Amino acid sequence: MTHRTQNVKRVAHELESLKTLSHAQLKERWNELYDVPCPAHMSRRFLLEAIAYRIQEKAFGGLGKTTRRRLDKAAADLAAGRTLSTPRPKIKPGGTCQRL
Repeated sequence: MTHRTQNVKRVAHELESLKTLSHAQLKERWNELYDVPCPAHMSRRFLLEAIAYRIQEKAFGGLGKTTRRRLDKAAADLAAGRTLSTPRPKIKPGGTCQRL
């Protein structure tokens, strides 16, 4: 069994075990993973999703530099009151479209 396969199984088991934790235990897990106190009034569902994301992020890596840069630019554009533009696909002359 490869290291990656073992890691995937470990993460899957950890994610599955989150379902059995109480709200208070989820808040404790948040504190461990994020190194900051859990904000007040977080719903159980949000805690589960945020903790699951963080576990996967630590195991498999987070967002790439390009994605983070695009998100930062989008946030800055929105904060400045600009609308977001969707990048158009770059289709080269002579290209063919295929239905999958």
